[in-house]
This record gives sequence, structure tokens and C-alpha cells, in this order.
Amino acid sequence: MVVKDNEDKFNSIFSLMSKTDDEDNKEEVTLLDLKGDISTLPIKRFRKLAIVLINSIDELTNEKMVLSENLDLCLDENSALISQMSEMNVRLSIMKT
Repeated sequence: MVVKDNEDKFNSIFSLMSKTDDEDNKEEVTLLDLKGDISTLPIKRFRKLAIVLINSIDELTNEKMVLSENLDLCLDENSALISQMSEMNVRLSIMKT
């Protein structure tokens, strides 16, 4: 009986491991998948999901700040170039006269 119980535990552990491997190999989880499984998901998975979401928001916020700074620099450079073009047009019109 003890051997049989150990064998059952051993088999169940391997079946769980293979199931986990299958889940890891699954490339994409859609929102509909999460929505369908939401009542059966353990709180530990929600915590992991929350961590991933918080990290994603933090990363996107940092990227947005960098992009905003780059945009501001480009706008300043654009203004400077427009000013230089205007000055060149004035000089060109003076030279023509």
C-alpha cells in the first residue's frame, strides 16, 4: 500500500509538472483566457500579474518621459532651424535688392 501511494504521488507530481510545462510553452494568453479562468485562479497568480502590470506601467512611464524629453528637444531644434531659415530668407532678399 505504501509503495502504491508513493507511486500515485510520484505520477501526480509528474502530471502536474508536465501540465506546468505545457502552460509555460503556451505562447500567448489572451484577456478572454484570463477572464474565463478568473474565478479559479489562485491569489498568488493575481499577485504575480499585479507585479507584471506594475512593472509594465513603470517601464512605459519611463519611456514616455524619455520620448517627451526627446520631443521637446526636437521642437526646440525645429524652432531654431525655422528662425535660421527666416534669417537666411531676409539676407537673401537683401542680397537680391
